[in-house]
Amino acid sequence: MWGFSSPQKNKTVTSPTTPKETIIRCGLLGVGSVGIELLRILLKKQNVLKERYNIKFLFVIMADSSGTLVNHHGLEIDRILALKTGKGFDAEQLEGFDTTIKHPLAMYKISVMKDSKADKNDKLVSQIWFYPSGTTMTCEEVFKHENILPAETFKNNFILFDATPVNMKNGEPGLSAVKNAMERGANIVLANKGPLVLAFHELQEISLRKKGESSLQCNCLWRTSRSQRWKTRFASGRVLFN
Repeated sequence: MWGFSSPQKNKTVTSPTTPKETIIRCGLLGVGSVGIELLRILLKKQNVLKERYNIKFLFVIMADSSGTLVNHHGLEIDRILALKTGKGFDAEQLEGFDTTIKHPLAMYKISVMKDSKADKNDKLVSQIWFYPSGTTMTCEEVFKHENILPAETFKNNFILFDATPVNMKNGEPGLSAVKNAMERGANIVLANKGPLVLAFHELQEISLRKKGESSLQCNCLWRTSRSQRWKTRFASGRVLFN
């Protein structure tokens, strides 16, 4: 609530102007220990980001070893955390279903339906899609299809966080998804260093070709002693060391 200081106290009167809300659509590859911690931090800081900067992170796609979950209206971070950890949500009494070991992301839509008492045709849940692993519609394929992720998804600085396990043989499963997302204009933040190590020049070429529409940042930390730490950042087709 906006107020004005009393003239007697000689305080500066602040403007009641509030910046327009900025919604940053996001994706998360890998909802394991690193991905879960990222979600916890964003959930904890969401009110601060809203109050100070009027920014909202809206996750529209998440993927783990069980498959890929998509919702254009945004995935509920607290619900994802509850399903992945098996904690929270009293409503998650899914007839003995153990959410910690039996594909938690696959249960997201059922969870929403149970809580909202909706059916699969209701607007609230009709645009929630889950593509199981082992099918032709893999996470990297999802990024190719405009009927699943339309062009508007990638407007206003879409960010894809890659927290998949490091694979120094071929960079998968993160590398292909990262490349396809960059082709659509996504900005990439890598906790997984594999794609950068194995496909640096290819990713650089995509970033330069997209002319600022897509960028890649990799924060890599190696500690050789308590006093030494190196960070490598790759963005907008350049590699920066600081």
